Amino acid sequence: MIHTPTLFESRLQKHRIFYAIIYLLSFLAIGLESATLGPTLKQLSIATGSSLAAVTTFIAIKALGYTAGTIIGSKLFDRYQGHRIMVISIALMSFGMLMIPFARNFVVAVSLITVLGFVEGVIDIGGNLLIMRVFQDNLPPYMNALHSMFGVGCLFAPLITAHFMTAGNSLQMTYWVIASFFIPSMVGFLLLPSPPVISAVKMEESGRKLHDQVVVLFAMLFFAYVGVAITFSNWIFTYASESKMMSDISAAYLNSLYWGSFTLGRLIAVFLSRKIEPKKLLICDYIGSALTLGFMMIFRGNSAALWIGTVFLGLFLATVYPTMMVFAGSLFPVTGSVASRFMTGSGMGVLTIPFLMTYLFNRIGISIVPVVLFIVGLIGLILFLLTLLLIEKKKVRNNPFPEI
Repeated sequence: MIHTPTLFESRLQKHRIFYAIIYLLSFLAIGLESATLGPTLKQLSIATGSSLAAVTTFIAIKALGYTAGTIIGSKLFDRYQGHRIMVISIALMSFGMLMIPFARNFVVAVSLITVLGFVEGVIDIGGNLLIMRVFQDNLPPYMNALHSMFGVGCLFAPLITAHFMTAGNSLQMTYWVIASFFIPSMVGFLLLPSPPVISAVKMEESGRKLHDQVVVLFAMLFFAYVGVAITFSNWIFTYASESKMMSDISAAYLNSLYWGSFTLGRLIAVFLSRKIEPKKLLICDYIGSALTLGFMMIFRGNSAALWIGTVFLGLFLATVYPTMMVFAGSLFPVTGSVASRFMTGSGMGVLTIPFLMTYLFNRIGISIVPVVLFIVGLIGLILFLLTLLLIEKKKVRNNPFPEI
């Protein structure tokens, strides 16, 4: 039987490169937005007349918005045209970034941070779902490229912050310049048609049970991974500065170095993913991350160890998220509902670990930062090994999944 291409498939063949560019630009936008909060916490505390301890709660508050965005966004992307949802979300993110410099009290700032977290969650889950729908025939390099652009955004956000740090209106310039990068992707989503929605596949009861168990474990893995990656990003500046290991400017560059190595790791993964299967990449990443976090915990207070550990942690963490999505996609269809569980795990990681860090920081002090990160990293490694054991055990018993 000869397959007749659909209208969308015909358009995709003609405009494939444009879809890739627009999706990459959308993740550049959320990378810039995501990495701006940490380096500007001190400036936000001054602008809102709040203590540093108070504004560190912005990280947890933003995570609440992110979690809500992923849950609601998953339902929207399973029902409506994805590109329209992305346009509205990026427009709201632009509004939030433009208005934050004018927040002169804690309540207004919290409201805007919540909006940013919400639309970041919608764009995050949307970008992952859309690229899986468009490039399902050759997903790994495109998925890694997508998340590489997130790393690029996270790399340049601290550099932009450091550049404007000495200016009188540095907070406004930082947020406004970053907001200007959102325009190209918004225009692109307006011009390109949305890909069709992927329908869930009906399963036998045994397959459904395994599916649910593995999805839960994947969600827990995303919880641990994102908890480490985002908490490190948001706290590395404060940790390096408050512990007197380096100046504020050097701490901003350290933050940028983390995202630089993170971005480099994802760029390398674009090529590695063509040669190495997802499971092997993930084994290397989880073991490497746990060892690096242990190294920084043992040598906490040592600035050289912090610089070295930051580079290696960025490299090891870089490929986890996109490779996890590809790994999951090799086991079962990643619909909006499934992705929602993954993103909820991510959102809870962004919410819980930074909240725990803020609490322990206020109770114990800045030295607790590397200890908490190591414990969470170790939990992630254990969860991943348990996931592999479950998959292999069930494959031998009833083989409901294809070969990995």
